[in-house]
Amino acid sequence: MQNMIHEEATRQLSERGYEGFSLREVAEGIGYAPTTIYRYFRDKDDLIF
Repeated sequence: MQNMIHEEATRQLSERGYEGFSLREVAEGIGYAPTTIYRYFRDKDDLIF
């Protein structure tokens, strides 16, 4: 699951830049609820760094 989240976040980051994406959009991109993302990462800084 974390790998799938990272891949989608990386894709969105490269397309939109740091300010241009959110964890909600990452969740939508992989077909999961945003709460699923928050089980693994507390915010997008935690996901990216």
